Amino acid sequence: MNINVLLTPAELPKATENGARVAIVIDVLRASTTICVAFSSGVQAILPSASVEEARAMYNALPKSIRVLGGERQGVKQEGFDLGNSPLEYTPDMVEGKMVSFTSSNGTAALQYVREADTVYIGSFMNMQALAEYIADHHTDRTVEVTIICAGNSGTFSLEDACCAGGFAGYLSSYCSSAHLTDSAIAAECLFSNYNENLLEFLQNTTHGMYLTDLGFSDDIECAADLNSLTVVPVISGDSIISAT
Repeated sequence: MNINVLLTPAELPKATENGARVAIVIDVLRASTTICVAFSSGVQAILPSASVEEARAMYNALPKSIRVLGGERQGVKQEGFDLGNSPLEYTPDMVEGKMVSFTSSNGTAALQYVREADTVYIGSFMNMQALAEYIADHHTDRTVEVTIICAGNSGTFSLEDACCAGGFAGYLSSYCSSAHLTDSAIAAECLFSNYNENLLEFLQNTTHGMYLTDLGFSDDIECAADLNSLTVVPVISGDSIISAT
């Protein structure tokens, strides 16, 4: 298993792809965290869109009895949306058995970069161990290429996503003795090792963490820092995100 970390989505075309291509997309604050919480709450599927307009169109095409429209821009729920991008909004009462048309500033945009991968998973601090174990169990070819993509912030580096990517690199390498980590994966793993004992304080002091706090979403940060609290494995299937477990 070869493990690489891309610190922004724009790096993806430079990635080496020799074997089966597995991608993990991370947007800790907050899209990938919200997606994981939604699946823990029983959502049927999430349909990611790169734009607000596309999300609305996708929502309008869904059966009225099971459709939900969720997402944000610059952290703020959009006009006419049922939900924003706070994981705490995605409760069973709101999403169980439903299909959510969803868009976010960074996370769903990052998904557009990984369409050529053979398998795409959604990762967060919350499902880190469960997802790493699932990948190690289901992608056993020694030549598999695992690329961990940090959604970042408007195309720029995001400290929290890099830290989370490092956690995945570390877990995957511990489950696969033959794993090879690129320099970026090693650097990210060092970041995670330095902060994993106090993720909440770490996230609170990132640029986006402070921005969300100013918007009144400090509870979302606490949720995102809840390491290994969920066992969900969200995976892309066609145009939807579904649960692999």
